[in-house]
Amino acid sequence: MKRYALYLFVLGLFLSCKTDNNLIKYSITRYKEVDENYQYSKDMFWFKKKKYKPSITCEYNNDTLKSIVIYKSEGKIFYNRLEVKKDPLFMEMYGISEIKKAKIDNNIFYEDNKTYQITEQKKDSVFCMSNKNLLVIKLIQ
Repeated sequence: MKRYALYLFVLGLFLSCKTDNNLIKYSITRYKEVDENYQYSKDMFWFKKKKYKPSITCEYNNDTLKSIVIYKSEGKIFYNRLEVKKDPLFMEMYGISEIKKAKIDNNIFYEDNKTYQITEQKKDSVFCMSNKNLLVIKLIQ
């Protein structure tokens, strides 16, 4: 009986160990740098003294697309996974993956076959710069 309890304890420890840094539930928002006088919507974002406008947010849960938000001057347009899945051209136009492998390791954000150097980390958010684009990865509890 003691051996069985010890076995379960060790098995529990083994299973609770995180062997990689794969993200489970997260969102990725893509921003484009704009002039500081640019007016688009209320969703503008300042980062390192530069102004960015959001273009798209994709939320993933267990590597599977959950929802999308497209940012337009009129406001946000929300789509769920089933709506997006019906339109492969829409997915291709916005570069949306239904399945995405993402992880953070050694100050690098890995997104499928792309890598981004992490510029900054704040609480539950990771910031990556790529040319004049900003990627914000938000970990969701």
